[in-house]
Amino acid sequence: LKPSGFTHLVLDQAVRGFSNVPATAPMPCGHCHRMSKETQRLAKKLAVSSAFSLVAGYTDVITLVRWHGLSTMMTGNLVLFGCSMLPTHPFVPHEKGYYLTLIATFFCGVVAYRIAEALLPNRGASRLGLVLAIVMLSVEAALCVRPLGAGDGHYMLAGLTPMFGMLTAACTTGKLGVPVNLMTGHLTTIGITLATACTRRSLTPAERVKALQSLFVVASTFAGAGLGAAMVTM
Repeated sequence: LKPSGFTHLVLDQAVRGFSNVPATAPMPCGHCHRMSKETQRLAKKLAVSSAFSLVAGYTDVITLVRWHGLSTMMTGNLVLFGCSMLPTHPFVPHEKGYYLTLIATFFCGVVAYRIAEALLPNRGASRLGLVLAIVMLSVEAALCVRPLGAGDGHYMLAGLTPMFGMLTAACTTGKLGVPVNLMTGHLTTIGITLATACTRRSLTPAERVKALQSLFVVASTFAGAGLGAAMVTM
């Protein structure tokens, strides 16, 4: 990824300062090369986190409409589980065991990722991702062969949640270093950064990069949710 124009300027300004060289100071060739690498690395992280967030937002809208459950956000499933414990829960059509199953399979995806990485360093996630992708594809293929009515086959969602458990663990503990499906945390980061900029009027490069990544994640999740809603209405 080689950003250019305005995008390159924004990314370069976000990472500027890692070596404490003033913006107006002339930069030696070696420094320019290093800044270029940092800018490209940030661009790659933003692209990957945005893509994952887009998929997460899209998938959650589809699964919530189709099966009244969430594939990536376990906080939502835990809330739905709590609602299902009420004597009457008109907004939660499924039983308690369904939401516990979704949370458990997501958790299994997280554990499986760590075990795979321990057994096959730097390759475990790829191998496990291939297996879980086949499971997800099988679920969609089954739906294409035998379409289900509204509310039927909702336990099929348990075939999707392990993949997103693995993805969340990989994004959080891997080189990306950020969960792509926790909007509350990203909105908090953006709010704190905005308040800091208003009061202190200067941000460290690390704060700028963190806020920029949160902005991309939030915007991509909104875009994914909008795309999912558009697909549902078509």
